[in-house]
Amino acid sequence: MNKLDFSDDEAVYDCALRMLALREHGGADMAEKLLLKGATQEQADKTVTRLKAAGLINEQRYAMAVYHSWLGKKHYGRNHLLGTLTKKLVDTDCRAAVLAEFTDEMEAQHAEAAAEIFFEKYRRKKFENKRKLWATAAGFMVNRGFGPKYMDLVLGKFTQAADTDY
Repeated sequence: MNKLDFSDDEAVYDCALRMLALREHGGADMAEKLLLKGATQEQADKTVTRLKAAGLINEQRYAMAVYHSWLGKKHYGRNHLLGTLTKKLVDTDCRAAVLAEFTDEMEAQHAEAAAEIFFEKYRRKKFENKRKLWATAAGFMVNRGFGPKYMDLVLGKFTQAADTDY
């Protein structure tokens, strides 16, 4: 990011307003961005406090905006969601509320979509044995934030396919 000349607090506040016009931000997220743009820690903290007092920064609203954006990624699981919330500096209490919104049924649907992607990618590949398939599928699903209970979805796709011996 380009460093800006923040000679006074009002310039920092104006910059923050422009950023909020583009998308939702949380307090920690906004402070980090302002620091990267050249604000001092004191200026960033004052600006975030002022924006929160005006209702322009709301941690719960920010957490839900991150969540709804993440929902578009239809083949990722709960652990990936947690990582995204952490990376986006979502407040710990808000993370818990968002994770509660992501139901087991929703995660199962996401896992099914991920399993389908894995199947399409590897269905023509011949694995020497079921163990090799399992290891590859497990790595694929774990990298997408799914726990072990969703590995069977991937293997089920292979066992149902007519052209496999698994």
